[in-house]
Amino acid sequence: MDSTDAYLRLDDVGDVWWRISLHREAGNVPVPLAGRSDTHDAALRDMVVKARAYMAQDGGTYNSRNSLHVQRNYVQVEGVTDPQTSVDEVARRIQAAFDAAATEEAERQRRQREIDAVPVLSPTPTGSITQAWNRIERWLDEHTDTPLDHRVPEVDLKPLEGFPDELIEFLGVYSGAPYRLLPLNALLTPADIRSARASMVKIWSELEAEDPEMVVDGRSTHPAGTAAYSFLESYYPFAGLDGYLWFIDTRPALRRLVS
Repeated sequence: MDSTDAYLRLDDVGDVWWRISLHREAGNVPVPLAGRSDTHDAALRDMVVKARAYMAQDGGTYNSRNSLHVQRNYVQVEGVTDPQTSVDEVARRIQAAFDAAATEEAERQRRQREIDAVPVLSPTPTGSITQAWNRIERWLDEHTDTPLDHRVPEVDLKPLEGFPDELIEFLGVYSGAPYRLLPLNALLTPADIRSARASMVKIWSELEAEDPEMVVDGRSTHPAGTAAYSFLESYYPFAGLDGYLWFIDTRPALRRLVS
């Protein structure tokens, strides 16, 4: 069945098909119209002319905003039902709406290509954090001048038993980094991490005791990266500010095999 079969056909001349839905003000009842024109530009004008001719014959009152298609392009515009707005002006509005939609779609596709181009990350190899941090540190030395009292002090790694290996490695290399290295967050010292983690675990344990339905059952056994809607003991914060925390989720993750 042709996609325009449900529409009242007003013209079948040409290869460029168009559709427009008028809506009566009384009950918002749709009146679908369809036709074909020789060119895209002709279709923009034809649908307005034919729609207005139908309205004049019908004698009803219609809403000002209308949905329309030319080929597979869809937009909504105003002015089709307003006889005070010229046909050329309405056609210009329709084309402008098509152009804006095309620009938005092109940007969406560009962003999707960027996402698709990101390589799948493999498990963190030993030493990679230090290597990455060395590159960051060289950039910081070259482009920033942060006072010493705004930098992370030397970190004592002795009391870090139980911390994830990658976090311990990171804590061992970021001494001297600016506290505000991350956007809208400050790097935490080991003492800050223990304090924030203990505080959040205590708060959520008390909330769970008061209202067990607040938390997700089995959340601690769900894969890393899935929403828990609470703070888990497997979370290790490493940066934060004003009660907001960035943390490492140490729950087991689903392995992704890459050929």
